[in-house]
Amino acid sequence: MRLNRSILPLKSSRMLLLAGFLLLAASSVAGCGQPDHKQQMQSYGHDGYMGLSNSNPNIPNKHSYLNYGSDGKFVGELIKKMDGVQKSWIHFNGEHLVVHLTAKPGMSDAQVKQLQHKAEETLQYNMPRYEVRVKTSR
Repeated sequence: MRLNRSILPLKSSRMLLLAGFLLLAASSVAGCGQPDHKQQMQSYGHDGYMGLSNSNPNIPNKHSYLNYGSDGKFVGELIKKMDGVQKSWIHFNGEHLVVHLTAKPGMSDAQVKQLQHKAEETLQYNMPRYEVRVKTSR
């Protein structure tokens, strides 16, 4: 009988150990299951700045701007409406806009200065994101 008593505690501890192992295995498998709902990955705009330049597209980036073409067309339209301009030249450099105007022949120095001031004022008002500089010549 002594033999049976010594084997009995050994069997019960093995059973407890096996039950604990099975419980641990079952809980670890249940934790690795896929949830019923699916998450969709959200991505930033493909602009190289993780969406920062897409958040406000009218602000120029450090040394480049996404829309120089349409800005140049708009500046050209504003210049065409001004009297006394024979031809114009537009140059963008980051946040700087340089416009060179050639005045029509027969204009006085005062008229050329007035044209320069009017062009600078009009362009700065309509293009606030740029630092506008206007040069005039005959």
